[in-house]
Amino acid sequence: ITSSVITNTSTDSQGWFGYGLAMGGGATGLVTDSTVTKNRGVGILVDGQGSDLSVKRTHIGETRTNFPVATGMGVIVQNNATATIDDSAVVKNEAPGLWLSTGATANVTGTVFDGNLFSGISVIDAEGTFEENRILMNQFHSGEGGAAGVFGWRLDSGSLFEVVMRKNIIEDHTAGVYFRDNAIGMSLLFQGNLFRRNGYYPYVPQFLQVNSPVGATLSENCFKESALHVFLDSSAAPNLLGNYYEAPLENFHTIKQQRCGTHLQLSPASISQEILPSPENFVSYC
Repeated sequence: ITSSVITNTSTDSQGWFGYGLAMGGGATGLVTDSTVTKNRGVGILVDGQGSDLSVKRTHIGETRTNFPVATGMGVIVQNNATATIDDSAVVKNEAPGLWLSTGATANVTGTVFDGNLFSGISVIDAEGTFEENRILMNQFHSGEGGAAGVFGWRLDSGSLFEVVMRKNIIEDHTAGVYFRDNAIGMSLLFQGNLFRRNGYYPYVPQFLQVNSPVGATLSENCFKESALHVFLDSSAAPNLLGNYYEAPLENFHTIKQQRCGTHLQLSPASISQEILPSPENFVSYC
């Protein structure tokens, strides 16, 4: 599908379907230089083992639904399907911009996620690699809350769950990244990302990981313009390597290392056993 417009699809009589593009059963496809907008339920759906879609230079946005709960997602990749998204825009959908679940795998590069509800990207029992994307101002979902740049949750204890994020810009969310219920054998790597202006409310951090015995690796990331940068479950053993932490904003509360129930909050002044680079020597988006 090249240089095409897919728009204004209709649902059936019960409000189902109306997808812009759906593929499954092991099908493969390529969408380039196209627009997929104002469709129902899902802009693009990739479903099932062997199904694989590449998307390049394509705008996917404003997906809606007829149901009371807003469920219009930009892209869904599920049930062991795979997808590659390059140099595209996933914007203003009424639910997550990209939803990966149930063994799916996606590689996303150079893409903008902006103005989606609940999260720009959600990874549920799946695997994703995200490089050089801009994940901007994704907003509250009317029924589910959220407003995270990237949300991850491991629901199935036997599932695949691996996330790699390199050189992304993640800014203007309630939580920039929020991962929960990860388990032994899973992998989380965040390297060279810029976290900026996430955490609109006191005690909401830019990076949040809870209920997780597996700590994420955070390497050479830049944390700026927030009251609290990192919040890690006290049971996790994070690997922190050469991140840069700007001092908390003065108009927010003062953050100190403290126990809060079963959680441990970490602030720039309290992170220990990490060699912090000086700004002039920092190689990242700082």
